[in-house]
Amino acid sequence: MRRPRGGCWEREALSDWAATKAREIASDYLERRINPIEAALALMPLLDDLTAVPDTILSTFIAISSETDAIPLGERRTLWHPDVRAVEDAKHDRAQEWARGLMNDACPALVAELSKQ
Repeated sequence: MRRPRGGCWEREALSDWAATKAREIASDYLERRINPIEAALALMPLLDDLTAVPDTILSTFIAISSETDAIPLGERRTLWHPDVRAVEDAKHDRAQEWARGLMNDACPALVAELSKQ
């Protein structure tokens, strides 16, 4: 579903769109097309509209986002001095592993909950 141009969302349409988008992001993570931190960050703007999903699942994405907000991702990592990058890459790798452990449980649970709708 696409967002309507120039119009207001009805609550149900927004919730449907958010559920579809969240399912896509979770599937992308589970199929290893995006890393765990990127997936959690991509889900953050959708959480308020996933009203049928239990908070116990949604809180996982909030925790990952909160605990990894200082971890540089993507192109930002290449801008760092090589000496600093070595230290930061180690932090990045540890954070990704930590987040992966949580996402491996939360993403299948999210997809299962969204499939009930």
